[in-house]
Amino acid sequence: MTAETKENLELMKLMYSVMHLAHIFLLQPIQPQPGSLSTATVKYLRLHHLISVKSTIQTLLNSKHPEESRSYWPLLQSLALRGSLETLWLLLSRSSACQRAFSAQQIDELDGDDYHQSI
Repeated sequence: MTAETKENLELMKLMYSVMHLAHIFLLQPIQPQPGSLSTATVKYLRLHHLISVKSTIQTLLNSKHPEESRSYWPLLQSLALRGSLETLWLLLSRSSACQRAFSAQQIDELDGDDYHQSI
């Protein structure tokens, strides 16, 4: 990619960003619903200003022990600060500690069912 192409791409991204903000703040109804501006602003920030970590997330999801990766805990902290709680829980639930807790809970539930059936 040439320097001119990179510059044009950056200008296009900037124009899209400005248009998105104009849509959020200038094209709202006269009486916007409570929270609608903050929700739209958060979506804007996520789309335009947060570093994409999709490849890192996918790599960690495919790992058997994602918590052993150097990027695991900083990524979880970053996701919490961003408010990406679904992705945070998805990654956290893949940790070996959560997996052990889930399997222990399933065993307890099975034992409990056997107990109630025997009464």
